[in-house]
Amino acid sequence: MFSKIREVIAKRLEMLRHLAVHGKEHKPDLRRVSLAEFRRLRAKKERQREARLGLKHYLLLAGIRVDSHKVSKIIFNICVALNLLYSFYLIYNFSTSLGYTLAYVMVIMAIVWFLLFFIVLFLLFLGFHLILDLKIMHRQVTIEEVLPDYLQLVSANIRAGVPIDQAMWLAVRPRFGILAKEIEHVAKQTMSGIDLEMALQEFGNKYNSAVLRRSISLLIEGMHAGGEVGDLLN
Repeated sequence: MFSKIREVIAKRLEMLRHLAVHGKEHKPDLRRVSLAEFRRLRAKKERQREARLGLKHYLLLAGIRVDSHKVSKIIFNICVALNLLYSFYLIYNFSTSLGYTLAYVMVIMAIVWFLLFFIVLFLLFLGFHLILDLKIMHRQVTIEEVLPDYLQLVSANIRAGVPIDQAMWLAVRPRFGILAKEIEHVAKQTMSGIDLEMALQEFGNKYNSAVLRRSISLLIEGMHAGGEVGDLLN
């Protein structure tokens, strides 16, 4: 009897040792899997963040100050609504007029939601980016049209003995529109502690305009040299 009890206890101890060893062997694998999963999720979040930053940059260039995540969500909801409307139309048309079977209708619905959905979503984002590009181009042309008048006022202020930064703020007029708002944004940046040269360079690099970048370069050179830049601006 005691021998049987010892055998049972020995078997249980052997089983516990086996489970302990088996658990230790698999712990590193679980850690590796969790680490790989963490890296995959982190890379996915990084790609999403870069995409949002890219869209945010486009929105700022177009003068639209809204949350880029909200814009993406609106476009996605529009795509879902369009697919729902098209699905209801197909279901009604197939079931009443054409008389197709339920299996055929389900196959068409699967194609609509797994193929047409992504096509519509791509076209919506493409159209939205085209609209943003047109709006950015319009803002750039508008800035270049009023830039000579603005620079003449800046030049007149500099000739009157006003420092360059003050000459820029005093030259802002409501009729300059987009340019006036951009200069006001530069002024707000300098008031918040950002260097004026850095704020001007950011403004010059914001638009693909050689005239604007050249004018900003002249202003920065005048700030460094401390000389008269009124003639250069004219």
